[in-house]
Amino acid sequence: MKVKILITVAIVAAALAACGRNAPEHSPAQMDTDAVAETPGVLGADSGLTGRLVGDWELQSVPPQQMPGIRVSFSVDSCRGTEYFGRVTNYFSGNVGRNPSEFEAFSDSLRDDEFVRFLLHPVENGWLGGAIEGRLGTDTILVNSFVLGPDTLTNIPRRWMLVRSR
Repeated sequence: MKVKILITVAIVAAALAACGRNAPEHSPAQMDTDAVAETPGVLGADSGLTGRLVGDWELQSVPPQQMPGIRVSFSVDSCRGTEYFGRVTNYFSGNVGRNPSEFEAFSDSLRDDEFVRFLLHPVENGWLGGAIEGRLGTDTILVNSFVLGPDTLTNIPRRWMLVRSR
């Protein structure tokens, strides 16, 4: 099963690369972890978004995954109004790990005062990224959409959530 998924991901990634997708704005040489961590500070009133969203978030599931599973963590560094800024801090899927510097920093805006999206966008076009979207609670984000490469992982008998770890 794992081999089939990895082969599928590799085939789709190769097909997308052959389609002439735009090159990323930054090369890995231009990206470093210090630059990714520098995001705008909090400016003006943000309706409590900073207190609700800034911090570290870890992906978890109910029921818990069998090892090795998918391990993804994010850090939301700052907010400005309803816009937030973050980065991937850990990524491990099956037996494949990725360095956090292989992902672009992300920003997005809170929608309908409760919906957030964290992006897994690779710096290079060699493989597919993904996105996790959900409803922001106090210390959890209940995931309603989880896409990783060509796979939609919200249609399986498992409930995903992001849990604040600090």
